Amino acid sequence: KKTTHFEASDAANGEAGSAGVRDEARARLPAGMTSIERLQIQGIRSYSPYEPQTLEFYKPLTVIVGTNGSGKTTIIECLKQATTGDLPPNCKNGQNFIHDPNLAVAMEVKGQIKLRFSSASGKPVVVSRSFNLTQRQKKKEYKALESVLSTVDDHGAKVTMSTKCSDLNKLVPQLMGVSHAILENVIFCHQEEANWCLGDDATLKKKFDEIFASARYTKAMDEIRKQKNELAAQVKVLKAEAESAETRLQSANRLKNALDSDKREAETLRARIALHDESLFELDASLVELDARAQRTAGLESTLSQLRVTQREKRAQAQEVRANLNGQFGRELEQGDEELQRQLDEHTATQGARKREEARARADAAEVASQR
Repeated sequence: KKTTHFEASDAANGEAGSAGVRDEARARLPAGMTSIERLQIQGIRSYSPYEPQTLEFYKPLTVIVGTNGSGKTTIIECLKQATTGDLPPNCKNGQNFIHDPNLAVAMEVKGQIKLRFSSASGKPVVVSRSFNLTQRQKKKEYKALESVLSTVDDHGAKVTMSTKCSDLNKLVPQLMGVSHAILENVIFCHQEEANWCLGDDATLKKKFDEIFASARYTKAMDEIRKQKNELAAQVKVLKAEAESAETRLQSANRLKNALDSDKREAETLRARIALHDESLFELDASLVELDARAQRTAGLESTLSQLRVTQREKRAQAQEVRANLNGQFGRELEQGDEELQRQLDEHTATQGARKREEARARADAAEVASQR
């Protein structure tokens, strides 16, 4: 055990030479390998709650030697707790993991574990986990305080995270490039749990599944099968929809062809209707003309009927006149209509001549009277 300030630089501790050795050893590490550098313990198990103890791990191998009860197992427990957040077995939920307040003659003991390591990407990382154990009247009360992780980003700026914003139990194994199961069951396996490989088949299978992440593989395969079945169901539905769409497409094509045919027939019918409209217009004009002719014919027929009536009346009058003449002259007039017409015309002409002579006589008389 060596008491130093955990975050002090190598130069401040007068260890420039050993720092160069560490840097050279770190440079010889395979790319992507995590390197544990320092561990600080305070108030854990038999470690003093008043003075932190710092252990520096050398490369390529660090051997921890000590008598029973000196704290060798506590180092492994602290490494496991710092990296995975798991408490060691048989510690009564952390009560036996923190330094006993009775031994410290205090009502409250604070414990802390700090681990510094180089991540798989070569960045420095410091994990700090704090605890509190309070002595009550009849029992001890254990409480895990806020844990903090400090590292640098790609630009070299310091980054700090706590359990309030991140799950350090998952983040630290990710930074180390090692799974939680390997850290717990292989690298930092507790001596009381080291015989898990001799356990029953179920326990053994569970451990190997966790170490080799077969559960994730099985879960992934189950998810793949689930996705495959879902996709197969979707493909089946899509095939049915495609068949239905094909049927609807065929029906639509038939309807489109029928619609095109109906459109062509409609155009033909429109052309025929236009021709019929022209013929109808001509027929309407002819009908108007025929109506006019019919009206003229009806007028002529009416006039003809009137003339016939007049003719019958005239004939009756002529017969009556003839009968009167026969009665007056005592004989029948044997002349025909032509002769009578001639005689009538002569009489009319004679009467006209007389009227003209009378008119000239009246005119002469008027002229003579005017001269007087």
